[in-house]
Amino acid sequence: MEDKFYLVMRPSFKGTTMPVYYYTFAKDETEAEFKIGMKWGGIDDKTQVKEIKGDDLKKIVIATDYFG
Repeated sequence: MEDKFYLVMRPSFKGTTMPVYYYTFAKDETEAEFKIGMKWGGIDDKTQVKEIKGDDLKKIVIATDYFG
């Protein structure tokens, strides 16, 4: 099974030093949420996971102010 591209949103982290939006490749929504939790820690019961596909995938632009 090929990995899909997901957006994981953790809205409870708005206004903190933790990121709110994460992008990752995973087999399904559960794995995407798990990978973010393992990498960044923290628990957000309001976490939302959305597969990015089709035209949305073609239009995506990822930007950051961090290089490292």
